[in-house]
Amino acid sequence: MLPEALQKRLGEAKNAEGFLIGPIQKVIGKRVDYSDFTASSTSAEKGYYDLAEALPIGSRVTWVLLNVTTAFTGDTTGTIEVGTSDDNDRFSPSTDISVYTAGVYVLIGDNVADVGDGEPSIEAATTIRLTITGNSAWTKVTAGSLDVFVVYEHIPYEACE
Repeated sequence: MLPEALQKRLGEAKNAEGFLIGPIQKVIGKRVDYSDFTASSTSAEKGYYDLAEALPIGSRVTWVLLNVTTAFTGDTTGTIEVGTSDDNDRFSPSTDISVYTAGVYVLIGDNVADVGDGEPSIEAATTIRLTITGNSAWTKVTAGSLDVFVVYEHIPYEACE
């Protein structure tokens, strides 16, 4: 399911002796169907989905790839954000991405790879949340699916000991 071009960019940075010399790039990927989303209890036009695999402590999201494989239908519009339950667009750029149009979108923006003062962005295990905001009630959505790949760098703390 992971595109070959993405696989080639990932891997461990090791020297000739096999010692870790840089961050390990990893990916969390998932195909998500419209029926996997849960209608928000606080905003009727929103649906959300939490990925099962969390970002580990010490990681930094570098980019996100979204592949809307089947355009969503049933409402008039729907934009997606990739973030957390506390910050829906933490890993999304400010550009709206419609799930009502099939296509591949690479999210590299101000919010992605936001490392602030040089510390890792992720200070505690963090669940990735996909949030789609439509024009009316989320329950009107009747079709659609997408693949999401969150690429992040990670330096395991045990490698630094």
